[in-house]
Amino acid sequence: NMMPGELLDPLERRVYNNAGVYREFKVFNWRDESANLNTDWLTVSETERYTPSGEALEERNALGIYATAKFGYRHAVPYLVAQNASYGAVQFESFESLYGSPPLLEEDIALPGADPACLSTEYAHSGTQSLILSSACGAAYACGTVAYDPQESARGLVISAWLRLAEMDYEEQPCAPSFTDPCPPIVLDIAEAGISGAEFRRIARSGEWALYEIVVAETAFNGNPAGINPVIKLNPNVNLSSDPAIDDIRIQPVDAQMLCSVYEPGTLRLLAQLDDQNFALRYQYNAQGQLVRKIRETERGLKTFAESHFHVPNIAQEEEFVPSPFDPFDPLGGGTSNNNSGQLLSPPETRPQWHKLNIPPDAAREADGAFDLLQLDVSPDRQRLRLLEDGDVNLPSLSPADSSSLKNMVRPDSLMKPLHQQKRSLQQKLQAADSLRQSAKAQDDGHDR
Repeated sequence: NMMPGELLDPLERRVYNNAGVYREFKVFNWRDESANLNTDWLTVSETERYTPSGEALEERNALGIYATAKFGYRHAVPYLVAQNASYGAVQFESFESLYGSPPLLEEDIALPGADPACLSTEYAHSGTQSLILSSACGAAYACGTVAYDPQESARGLVISAWLRLAEMDYEEQPCAPSFTDPCPPIVLDIAEAGISGAEFRRIARSGEWALYEIVVAETAFNGNPAGINPVIKLNPNVNLSSDPAIDDIRIQPVDAQMLCSVYEPGTLRLLAQLDDQNFALRYQYNAQGQLVRKIRETERGLKTFAESHFHVPNIAQEEEFVPSPFDPFDPLGGGTSNNNSGQLLSPPETRPQWHKLNIPPDAAREADGAFDLLQLDVSPDRQRLRLLEDGDVNLPSLSPADSSSLKNMVRPDSLMKPLHQQKRSLQQKLQAADSLRQSAKAQDDGHDR
């Protein structure tokens, strides 16, 4: 072993005999890149599709595996990103944008009924609109051509969608004419594959919406190299009390990974992201455009898992809940409404008041008047309160019982003591500063005399 600073004698330098070398190493030909093909040099990845503005849409790596992105909202943002799938084998439609006349959807698919009235702004799963499956709108949604993909030949294709039904229609009805097996409200037709009336399976229900899914076998592409054209339509054997709404329709190979995004068309603000299982992570913003809440959709409903509040000056801290159509979620994230989308919160004067800390007005007055709340951050593993007067206030850790309710996150008895101390410290500093100013003024007056 050598000591630090010790030099190695050139005669004692190690020689690696039979260490292995390249006998025929070919230098990369930068002048003619095509000359490197079919040699020892391999292409790591190759981009095969671009947007008009130059963003990559489809790439293929050295193993022949595809990666895909689709840009929407007038080619401004990516609304679909997929791995292990080619460009033509994936689709996602959230019914947020229409283009041209007759109107086309994001996937260049004609709007059913060719009438914007077929889109509902009253109900939406993740954004602001959904499609009404009514007789006037054709009672069906034609997904467009799904191209053949090597991944589909291995495991097949999965199609999923969120459906909103009337409460009484969620009880699965027996199928006519046998009236024995329960019937789903939607079925799938693929004319090229001879598939008619294939039934969707209900995966989960979250609030007013239920997730339905069907797996199309790889044999559907046999003899159809140009692709297939799935059509989602209402089940003729089910009698529904009202027209259902459908939203967030996605198509992908079973082995693919796909992340879909929904944006607000006017601002391009991200409203939701849907994972491989088509469950949404929703984002809510305040009137200033600041992200204040993240809500995760699960099989057990909507759960708020991160929340932030920014400077709320001189507000009496009361516990009050005022339902509003603009704020569809309750503090626990499990409520429902006619529009449970991640939209802008309502104006401050009409905003629900449950986002305020549960501090009684009397307790706030005992703290020598109202105080200014600068920021409150709440998450499953972190709670932090910052006041304008001084630094942070460490909040107590949440127990499982406390975490079930927002009003238990901050208790008056644990919060008011730090507030008293900070108020008292601030008053003492102000009094000391006033005393110094008065003393300095008195000395200046004495010198003037």
